[in-house]
Formats: sequence, C-alpha cells, structure tokens
Amino acid sequence: MTIVRRWRRSQDGNVVLALGLAAPVMLGLVGAAVDYSTWVNRSTKLQKAADAAAMAAAADLGVTSGTTARATGVAQAVVDAHLEDAEMAGLVVEASVDVASASATVLLRQERQAGLSRIVSGGSGMLEVRATAGRTGRQKLCVLALDPARSGSVMLDASARLTGIDCTLYVNSTDPKAFASKSAAVAKAPKMCSAGGYEGGAGNFSGDRLTDCPVIPDPLISRVAPVPGPCTSASKLVVNADRTLLPGTYCEGIEIKSGARVTLAAGTYVVKDGGLKVDDNSSLYGRDVSIYFTGTNANFDFLSSAIIDLGAARSGPMAGILFFGDRAAPDTREFKITSNYARTLIGTIYLPRGYLTVDAVNTVADQSAYTAIVLQRLELKQAPNLVLNSNYEATDVPVPAGIRPTDDVRLIR
Repeated sequence: MTIVRRWRRSQDGNVVLALGLAAPVMLGLVGAAVDYSTWVNRSTKLQKAADAAAMAAAADLGVTSGTTARATGVAQAVVDAHLEDAEMAGLVVEASVDVASASATVLLRQERQAGLSRIVSGGSGMLEVRATAGRTGRQKLCVLALDPARSGSVMLDASARLTGIDCTLYVNSTDPKAFASKSAAVAKAPKMCSAGGYEGGAGNFSGDRLTDCPVIPDPLISRVAPVPGPCTSASKLVVNADRTLLPGTYCEGIEIKSGARVTLAAGTYVVKDGGLKVDDNSSLYGRDVSIYFTGTNANFDFLSSAIIDLGAARSGPMAGILFFGDRAAPDTREFKITSNYARTLIGTIYLPRGYLTVDAVNTVADQSAYTAIVLQRLELKQAPNLVLNSNYEATDVPVPAGIRPTDDVRLIR
C-alpha cells in the first residue's frame, strides 16, 4: 500500500504541475476570445461614428470651399458626439476632401486594448476604420449613361462634339474605356465623371475628368410609365399633309412624310408597336407634350432634313420628360437623330433600356433652355455637336428630381 500511495501522490503532483504550466496559455486563449469580441464591438461602434462623420463632412462641402482642416474639425465634432469620453482615449481622427468629386473621407485609428490576450499575442495592434461620403446629387446632370459594364457607354467618333453647358457628363460603366472620345471628336463639360475610365487623348476631352466615380442609380426609376389606351388609329398613321394630332395611343407608330408639318397638341402620346419617323423635309412641332415608346420596334427616327421643335410636359405625371422609353424594351433598342434641324428639344430624354445615336452634321438641341439625357448608351458619329444646356430658369418645363442639383449626401464606401 505504501508504494501505491507514493505513486498516486507522484501522479497528483504531475497533474498539478501540468495544470500550472498550461494555465497562462489557457487564460491567454480565453482572454483572446474575450478581447476579440470587444474589438469587434468597438470596430462596429467606430465605423458608425466614421460613417456619420464622413456624411457631415461631405454635406459641409455644400457651404464651404472644402479644406482638410475644416473637414477634420467637422469630423472630430461628430465623432465626439457619437462616443463617450472614456472611448475617446488615444483616438486619432483624420479627414480629407476631394473637392472635384464633392466627397469627404474620414479615418479613425485607435490602439486595441488587450487584456489577458497579451499572454499569447504579445501585443495589441490598432483598430482602423474608414468611411467616404459624397454629394453625388450636387451637380447638374446633362448625361447619365446607365449601362454598368459596357465599353464606350458614351462614345464619340469622327468629328463629333458633345458639349455640356454648366453640367456634368456621367457614365456608370466600370469598364476601363467606359467613356470614349476618338479620332477628332471632343467631349466638353466642366466635369466628366466615369465609374470606370476613358479612351482618347487629352485633345479629345475638355474639362475635369474624374474616375472611380460612384454609380448613380436611375434618378427617374420612380416615374410611372403611361398606360396605353385604345388605339387612336387601327394601323400605322401616315401623315403626308399638314395637320394637328391629339394625345392618344398610336398603334404601329407614326410616319410624317411628303413635307408635312405636324403639330402635337398638349398632352401625352403613346407610340406603340412601331416608331415615330419624321422623313426628310417634314417637320414636327409641339409644346407641353411627352411621348412614350412601348412595345415592339417603338423608337424615333428623325431624318437629316427633318425639323424637330419640341418642349416637354409642364405638369402632371410626365412633367419634364420629353421622350420616355419602355423599361421592358431590349437594351438594343436604337433611337436616332440624324436631323440637322433638331435644335429645340426642351426637357429630359429618358431611355432607360435604349441607346441614342446622333449622327447629324449640324448642331443639335442648342436652342433648348435645357436638355438632359438618361439612357443606357449614347453614341455620336459623323459631325454633330450635341449641346446640352442647363439654363433651368429660362423655361417653364420643370427639371425632374435627380437631374437638377440636390443636397443629397450618401456613403460611397
């Protein structure tokens, strides 16, 4: 029995010794788990503070010239309001602004407070969070190309010109060649913004060119499309003499030919299962009108010597929208302006699933107080100069929300 008791005592001693040696490691692992949970919660709280600070600094750009010192002061004040005094120990607040893209970035850094985890990690490290917010609705939009990934979402070739007067040319595509201006073509605007990149040399662009711009959602997505009614005519309407058309649903489309002058009475026109074609030497006039294109082959085609002189609806569901393309149309649906006399197009051209080709050899839309274009793709060929004005005060045609400047601020990343 004496030998057995001695053996048991010896084993008990080994267990105690092993536990004694392992205890610091076990405590360290438990401590690491506890510390990690604390750091995750801390990072979440810091991120919320950084998000709020970036939003405030970006909003401040609307009333100040935008300096790093100013943005840092704004960010610090917001962070102070979001955190308790005890949470501020060792916290570093840094802010920067990009005036060209109307955005602000806030960086928060703080040493991680380690407890028992030091036993296994030997240190603490840093917590770091970052937030960027931008005033993406700040600028006037004269072009917004919605296609998310295509090369040449806005494409200029030959001797084409695209001129934005006091407004921004915006491309959502993330392709490296999303905005292309080639040959002798020139895109000109105070600011051009591409989520991707540009194709063309310095001479093909005039104005600030920005990349990595945040994607702008379709600003007109909430607009409800008109509902087609009974067919105004049983088949395609061919007009070959001067006349006035009344609002309604024109099934199989409208063709104006033989030098006819057609005037549209005020109201909404639905062009269904066919196109609106204005032949050479014919003309189309109208004020306080909107035209909706729906169904098979619903588009417009304005030939080279056609005269187009239109102004969008002043009120109602279609207020500010001149042309509206069906959201269910294929994205290969082409709308075409070859006319050299389409000088007045007042309002917004909204083709969310279509693309517009302008291949005139004259100036287009320059006599409009404002023209804005929201579409999938835009292509200019030959030698047109598509001039997009933004003189909103010079017309009683309203500018849709999302096209005109707003004070919207949102997180970018």
